[in-house]
Amino acid sequence: MELLTAKRVRSFSSFRREKVAEMIRAIFASSSSSVDLSKMFHALANDVVLGAAFGKSFREEERHLQTKLHTAMDETRILMSNFFFTDYSPEQLSWVFDGLIGRYARLKKTWAKIDSFLEKIIQEHLDRRNPEQEDFVNVMLRLNRDRHLTREEVKGLFMNILIGGTDTSTAVLEWAMTELMKNPAAMAKAQRELRTVVRGKHQVEEDNLPCFEFLNAVIKETMQLYPQAPLLIPRETTHPIDIAGYEIPPKTTVFVNAFAVGRDLEIWPDPEEFVPERFEKSPVDYRGRDFGLIPFGAGRRGCPGIDFGMTTLQLALANLLYCFDWELLEGMSMEELDSDESYGIVVKRKNPLRLVPGRAQIPPPMNAVPGIRVPLS
Repeated sequence: MELLTAKRVRSFSSFRREKVAEMIRAIFASSSSSVDLSKMFHALANDVVLGAAFGKSFREEERHLQTKLHTAMDETRILMSNFFFTDYSPEQLSWVFDGLIGRYARLKKTWAKIDSFLEKIIQEHLDRRNPEQEDFVNVMLRLNRDRHLTREEVKGLFMNILIGGTDTSTAVLEWAMTELMKNPAAMAKAQRELRTVVRGKHQVEEDNLPCFEFLNAVIKETMQLYPQAPLLIPRETTHPIDIAGYEIPPKTTVFVNAFAVGRDLEIWPDPEEFVPERFEKSPVDYRGRDFGLIPFGAGRRGCPGIDFGMTTLQLALANLLYCFDWELLEGMSMEELDSDESYGIVVKRKNPLRLVPGRAQIPPPMNAVPGIRVPLS
């Protein structure tokens, strides 16, 4: 209610616009050579989350700090996906095993890097008396005074935001572009819709997003085929329950297989095919009301960052398709564009997505020179 309301998400619109414009400018500056979209999506998601959470836009001389933080967060995601004896065996024994193979040392080293960054950010906010805009740190520090949250609890919430808000958006953008490249008719239809609605402006704005029915259908179809977290977030039963004749006792860990739901023949015809048209004129949404499409979970424990994440990825995908006619690498056939998946809590592409930005359909964004800011007014 404090961090992710629709009003607060809208308050970061100028920052999102600037970061998406930076990505588009970087692509224009590539002189039509291939670009690593996976890397760009990851940087965009990280920058948007950092900007909203910490009010932090790294200056050129601070880029090394940004790189260190990104590296530490990547290491955190790897550790979260690893097997730890501590989770499944008596504590005294598990500490020996996890300690011997060096996992505790990796945990401590990685957390030390992130903790020092969070301490620095929090102290900067404490020293800043009158912030221009209230970001997540300002909100959490206010709650800290009102509700007596500890510094460790505040840092834990920031970790949730950093982990949950970056890889998920990156994965959807990667898979959406992959499937659109494999389905040229869908790509052309999405671009036709965008260029008809926006009509020659320099970039797509957030106010335009509700007008793109087919683009939103593409995103829904992508999340149906490639849910960001295929097993969602683990849950735990609070009381005995009977499911299809199976008695589930209390305190049982439950995994919901969103990947299997999206490929259920009883719900989706041709579930393995990329058919965005199935979501045109369809009331099915991704907010947890329709259990056939649950990339964000459902109910009170569903993902609270739906609006924040969806606005960023919609704006990014819309501008990528609006500004460029994308092509495969020279000599690559459609069959050679792989869909191999990486291992982890969030399933992204195993190999980076490299594409060639073809002839732009519109003039480049304002001040389309790297290093020059796009006017926000």
